[in-house]
Amino acid sequence: MQRLPTAPISRPISLPPEIAFLRAEGIDPRLLARAARDAAGAGTDAATALLNAGLMDETAYYRALARRLGAPFLDGPIPFGPGLRFPDSLVAGLAPLALGSIAPTVLAPRGRLIAELLDGPSRVAMPAITSPTHLREAVFAAIPGAVSPRSPGRWRITPRRICDGTCPSGPCRTSPRAGGCCSWCSDRSRPSACSRCCRRPSPVR
Repeated sequence: MQRLPTAPISRPISLPPEIAFLRAEGIDPRLLARAARDAAGAGTDAATALLNAGLMDETAYYRALARRLGAPFLDGPIPFGPGLRFPDSLVAGLAPLALGSIAPTVLAPRGRLIAELLDGPSRVAMPAITSPTHLREAVFAAIPGAVSPRSPGRWRITPRRICDGTCPSGPCRTSPRAGGCCSWCSDRSRPSACSRCCRRPSPVR
């Protein structure tokens, strides 16, 4: 008796927690699987792979994350409180909010911190959530002196190169004050990638 050829059975890919919750948001599972594969190949987290590949809008992702965490989402003016620091608040992705605000702080989590938030215990005082881009723009608006008026896209702190934490491999582990970048940004074969997240600030004049 001749047996008919059968197609190989493909096992569903296991999704990391930082994107697995998006299935309940109706995101195409094929896009999530692609992000998981890209992340595994690049040695980064799946949320970074998803956003850097343009598979999902950044604001939509962080709005969905806020819903999953049961946290307020800020996409308008951010009422910063005392203690806002540049560039510290951007590097940490965390900034204080004014007294009486919807939450004590606002958080723009990146990389593996997202998985830790999703897998961790629920917090009594959950910070508000925003996207890294929105936090960066709000901090620049709140501290105009941090940006050179001659070059709005450049940070005005030191003439050394720093990273704003949005490189494809995740946030750089080197402190901005050290004037260094992660291995991804330091690779001269990737000038375009480095220019996206590492900027050489204009010296203050």
